[in-house]
Amino acid sequence: MHGWITLNVVEMLQTKRKRSSARDESQAVNFRTRNAQVKREKMLARLLSATMKVCADPGRRGNAVIDDVVRAAGVSRGAFYWYFDTLDEAIETLGRRMADEISAETYNVFRSQPDQAIRAALAANPVLRAALGGQVMMCRASMDSVWARYLSNVHVLPDDSKFITRVRRNLEAGRSTGELHFESVKVAVDYQVGAVLAAVRRCSTESLQSSAPMEMNVLILRGLGVRSPTAEELATQAARIVDLVGPENFAWWRKSR
Repeated sequence: MHGWITLNVVEMLQTKRKRSSARDESQAVNFRTRNAQVKREKMLARLLSATMKVCADPGRRGNAVIDDVVRAAGVSRGAFYWYFDTLDEAIETLGRRMADEISAETYNVFRSQPDQAIRAALAANPVLRAALGGQVMMCRASMDSVWARYLSNVHVLPDDSKFITRVRRNLEAGRSTGELHFESVKVAVDYQVGAVLAAVRRCSTESLQSSAPMEMNVLILRGLGVRSPTAEELATQAARIVDLVGPENFAWWRKSR
């Protein structure tokens, strides 16, 4: 009987050691997997940053090649081809990331707004949301010239990106409430995005007065059928909101200080 108990205890200990060993191996594999994933993401970010820098250069507009990106990133051609087949693929990937980032930043302004009344206004007013998106992009353009030059030079904001989808939905909401006036949603999206990109280019290439982004925002809203007094009021409110939450919520704002 005593021998059977001893044997049973030994088996239990062996099983416990096996489980512990398997768990340790699993944790080691997970660590290696996460570490490799972090390294891949860092390399991808490095390549995309170099793509932005190269394509934002006015002297290379339309003439950039893979070797330019490889030199700017300080990596081998093999590293580039591990992630992308062509420069156009890198540009498209960067465009999607930028579009998603713009969408996330605009949403972050809403989420970080401490004033409940303003949050309620943003939730209810598609015109104010449109003004807010434009204000965020123009503010960044005035502080981050490389980002602005790339965005305005390359024009890569995919139609199926989160940013364009939210612009489309907001325009449709504004039309349904009678606050925005247009016939074709597609034309309205092209107009709003195109006008904002033109404003981004202006902010990145000229030293403008601090009121210039708001003035451009007013004109964009008026082009969507908003009456002048309302456009001025909501563009002013959007500028105040961005000035309030931007310094603490946007990395590019903090870098520009």
